[in-house]
Amino acid sequence: MPLKEFAKGRQHVAAQELGVQQAAISKAIRVGREIYVTPHADGSYTATEVRAFPSSTAWEGEQ
Repeated sequence: MPLKEFAKGRQHVAAQELGVQQAAISKAIRVGREIYVTPHADGSYTATEVRAFPSSTAWEGEQ
C-alpha cells in the first residue's frame, strides 16, 4: 500500500513500525515520494521506493 495510506492519521506509529523518524514519513509524503509499504506475516513492515534509473537526483552522500 502507498506510504501515504499506511501512515494516514498515525505517522508516529508508522514511523516506529518502519524504524524511521516521524519527520522522515512526513517529508516523504509532503514531497510526493513513491514509497510502498509491505506487511509481513510476522507483523513487520518494509518500505520500498520506486525511482527511475538513473535518478535525476544524487543519493545522499554521493560525490
